[in-house]
Amino acid sequence: MERIAAPAILGSHLRVAGSYALWLRLTAPIELSVGRLGCWAFAAGDYMYLGSARGPGGLATRVGRHMRQDDKRRRWHIDYLLEHATMVEVWLRPGVERLECIWAKYLHRVWAGRVIVAGFGASDCRCPTHLLYWPALPDPAALCAGLESVARYAAAGPSSTRK
Repeated sequence: MERIAAPAILGSHLRVAGSYALWLRLTAPIELSVGRLGCWAFAAGDYMYLGSARGPGGLATRVGRHMRQDDKRRRWHIDYLLEHATMVEVWLRPGVERLECIWAKYLHRVWAGRVIVAGFGASDCRCPTHLLYWPALPDPAALCAGLESVARYAAAGPSSTRK
């Protein structure tokens, strides 16, 4: 997994499909209207948004769009929050596996990430959310290593658990 301090310029080696985690920070609480999800209260603290990039340009294009500070058209739920949050780091995992759902479960169950907005970033799956909250992100290096372990396990597939 590649950790990149934000903002950054993403290299052409990231013009591939993959999954990503955006570590975001709100310094003050806000109420925010998030498209069709309605109005929600976001507490000050750290957030982790989980997504995937499958289209042209892969991770570089998708995450690069998230990093832009211009007046981009709001297309995804995360666009609403990015107008107010600071991006601390981006964690990138090239590969064909769609990891955002399994990562969201892992962060919620193992790292006690809280669901603030039901359905946030998860309109194309059955996950409760792809955005998790902590007052302060616990041990970012260990959390990132955990996501990498989950990704390796997912990439190995079910046959890797058979003897």
